[in-house]
Amino acid sequence: FTFGHYMAKAFSLGDWFPRICSLTIILILTFVNIRGVGESSRVEIVTVWGKLLILAGLSIIGLLKWSPEKLSQGIDPTGLSGAFVGAAITFMAYEGFQLLTYDYDEIRNADRILPLSSLTAVLTVIVVYIIVALGAVMLVGADAIVAEKEVSLIAAGRQAMGITGVMLVTIAAVFSTASAINATLFSTARLMEDVSEKRYLPAILSHENLQKVPDYAVILLGTAGIVLSVIGSLGTLVEAASLTFLFTFCTVNLIACHEKIPFSWISLVGAAGSAVSCGVVAWRLWQSAPYYLAGIGAMVFLAIVVQPVIGMKTHQKKR
Repeated sequence: FTFGHYMAKAFSLGDWFPRICSLTIILILTFVNIRGVGESSRVEIVTVWGKLLILAGLSIIGLLKWSPEKLSQGIDPTGLSGAFVGAAITFMAYEGFQLLTYDYDEIRNADRILPLSSLTAVLTVIVVYIIVALGAVMLVGADAIVAEKEVSLIAAGRQAMGITGVMLVTIAAVFSTASAINATLFSTARLMEDVSEKRYLPAILSHENLQKVPDYAVILLGTAGIVLSVIGSLGTLVEAASLTFLFTFCTVNLIACHEKIPFSWISLVGAAGSAVSCGVVAWRLWQSAPYYLAGIGAMVFLAIVVQPVIGMKTHQKKR
């Protein structure tokens, strides 16, 4: 959805164009993933490094024009409560890290590499988010960021380098959203395959093509993504996704506490923070898009109440 809006803004096209772009990029990356691990990994390497280089350049230009008053230019302060709500409803920005765990079997020496890469990635992304946010605000001011919403970096790029900056930021947006879609399709399809093999999802989702790719799982995810991006709005999609991930992270942290892992108090803090944030996002969705909240509630009910019963019966029949 964001990819489509960057393209529409760059080429001054109508409201229909972002949805066409959303559909097209998901179709392309679904096809790339079906072709195999090699294709999707090459796409990921190019898109991640490409967006990082462009965003780093834009941020440096902005930081060289450091002006603290621009951080509150044209907007009313909201205090710490506003910062907390903002963090809660944009939690989906951190959703990519758990995708690494879905690829456990694909990683060489995973017991050593996975913890190191996960923690390094989290710290790196925190630094990148801070630098990009500050750099963009230094270029155009907080009011312009708020006014432009999902395409605010285009205004920052134009201020930094004119039309060249607009094109570079658009390319970075393409790379950024493409890498996120590609990684989600790649990892989540494999998670669905694994869960299907344990008989908690339909057997068809464990089907593999000649490239050893769970093709039906990839196609199902791609189709669901197309539907959401065509009918949804960015704000609602972000909040709904954030609530889903917060609930998931809360659950995983509680499991970690129950398993008495080392430093389990950290997991307890994570579970508490996720639970409180869940309440904040759920309240906002209840006010703005109750049907999304109802849909998420239905999925949670299926996962917690209905699916365990089905799984238990399946395993009893197997025995």
